[in-house]
Amino acid sequence: MSQSAALATHSMAALEKPWIEHFEVSFDDYSGFVSTATTAATLIREYEVATTSAFVITKQTKGFGDGCLKRKNHRIFWKDTQDVSGVMLEYDGVPYIILGTKVLECRHGPDRNKAMKARKLEDKEISEDTKRQREYASKCLRNDLENDVVTLGQDHRIYLSVPMPDDHENHVVGEVI
Repeated sequence: MSQSAALATHSMAALEKPWIEHFEVSFDDYSGFVSTATTAATLIREYEVATTSAFVITKQTKGFGDGCLKRKNHRIFWKDTQDVSGVMLEYDGVPYIILGTKVLECRHGPDRNKAMKARKLEDKEISEDTKRQREYASKCLRNDLENDVVTLGQDHRIYLSVPMPDDHENHVVGEVI
């Protein structure tokens, strides 16, 4: 495919899926990451407009978006063990901390209150992936964070995965009625 044909294809995809341009790194047309909450909100809004969808928050952790690394209850992760919406982070030796989560669902999605209604009517990178190295590096990292000993190279990422058109079962997608 020629370069102009590839650009034309990308331009058409961007017109049909305008949210794609907001991903810093895209795993596919429906998932990737951004580094700011503002960019994440813009991406979600673009998706809502393009697909005539609307989302509601179904779950959010306390202090979501505050970015505080000094809390002692943060768990340090080395690799992803959960497949979230088809996305799983690959092991690269760099530790990460999940500061918070926020789950949005389509407002036309499954009734989450059905039962209630019925009742009412990098610089800490490790070279080998061993439990001993992970535990030691985690202990050092926690200690450094508590005592402000180290300035971390922070890379803020907000991972997003928006639903594919086939996932919308309870309403028409992309058509204004």
